[in-house]
Amino acid sequence: MKTDHAVKRLQERGGIVKSAVDTTIGRALKGMPGNETAGRFRRFIDRQGILHHSNMYVGDNDLLFAVKGDVIVTVITTPLEHRKQARIQLAKWKAQRQ
Repeated sequence: MKTDHAVKRLQERGGIVKSAVDTTIGRALKGMPGNETAGRFRRFIDRQGILHHSNMYVGDNDLLFAVKGDVIVTVITTPLEHRKQARIQLAKWKAQRQ
């Protein structure tokens, strides 16, 4: 499930075309949960989770997804100071899952 706000933000912040929104959201829900991150990036994700009253998932393309239940509430672009760490942690997480 997705809200209209999440679709708009995904197109605006992620540069995703309308036809690819469902695919991107499906991948996001299978992405790395925010509670499996570490360091300053973890602190940032925890703050965003509290702010949006939702669980955060780290997706590809430097995007963070705020998920409440099974509904994507909004999409946030990872700040520049956390992007390198987000990519490293996501790659490690994916390698462990295979």
